[in-house]
Amino acid sequence: YTLPTFGYKRQVIFGWAARGIFLLIPLWLAHIAPETPAPWMVYALIASSFFFSFFRAIGGCAVMPMIYATLPESVRGRYFATDQALAGASGILTLLLCAALFRLLPNYDAFFWQYAYAIVGTFFTIYYLSRVKDPPRPTAALLGGIATETPRICLQKSAFRQYLVVMGFNALTYTAFVPLQAYYLKTEAHLSMDRILIYTALQYAGVILGTLIMRNHIDRIGTKPVFRISLVSAAIISVFWIFLIRGQGQLLPFLPLSYFAFGFSSSLWITANLKYLPRVCDEEKQALHVSVHSAVVGIVGGLAPIIWGYLVKIPGSQPGVQADAFSLFFGALLLSQIGLFFYIPRLTSEHRERPSILTSAGVLR
Repeated sequence: YTLPTFGYKRQVIFGWAARGIFLLIPLWLAHIAPETPAPWMVYALIASSFFFSFFRAIGGCAVMPMIYATLPESVRGRYFATDQALAGASGILTLLLCAALFRLLPNYDAFFWQYAYAIVGTFFTIYYLSRVKDPPRPTAALLGGIATETPRICLQKSAFRQYLVVMGFNALTYTAFVPLQAYYLKTEAHLSMDRILIYTALQYAGVILGTLIMRNHIDRIGTKPVFRISLVSAAIISVFWIFLIRGQGQLLPFLPLSYFAFGFSSSLWITANLKYLPRVCDEEKQALHVSVHSAVVGIVGGLAPIIWGYLVKIPGSQPGVQADAFSLFFGALLLSQIGLFFYIPRLTSEHRERPSILTSAGVLR
């Protein structure tokens, strides 16, 4: 609703500047380094995280439309190829930098310099973005029917609704995996923060490799086989974690491989999704269909880690997880992956000729 009022560039600048302001709260908390944080400090950190995410979403939703409205079609390929390379390299370097900070500095100092780095990055992003020419604003008429069209799109029987249910069902457990595994490794396996960040860099490397491989082969293999390959590899990872949390500590040396494989599997799933989603969208209202899909799956995927986190965490203030509840989570994750593996071939679509809605740079982001 705000794009016709603000325009693309102003909305991105406003959203990203506002999110940068909320980084000042954790920066200050890391600077004072309280030995025993007061309750209000915890609430302030939670509030800053919420508003950071809120304003990041406001700015982020205008980025891709602004890029497509700015770049001529003839140069988009070269732009996204460059963007993909820079995003991949900077992502891994940032994770390694964060790991080095936690290895070399006390935790509060490491957090301080990370937040300072993010704030400096926000400043330069806004500075260079302000020098980019703002493309014409979208008209209000394009967005006026969202309130009335959204319920119909979600409830009317169609290939889009079928696909939306599948993606929402997957998000019920899939999106909780990354934060829960990091929490388990920190509290139960007692791994250091820098090691977990290095594992995350390996996961990101898996995403990059999967993206580079699949972008040139998905048209030949087909989206449904790619979905199923992703589910098989993710199911193997789920089985690995079930054995790990049931006391098989000798599996810990295989965690780097697990992280890398999960990144590879995730890239296959996202690449197939970006390829398949346009096939179930109304061509004249593709932007609205994609927005509804992103919103619904995003809400489900955002709530899932919160709900599962409360279920698997040890009651009270003591950090840790309940082994039985955590096993139940991975059992539910495994069952959903098996169910989706057999259901994916039943997906229907009408527009198989349509191209992917985003390039592989979007997968990396």
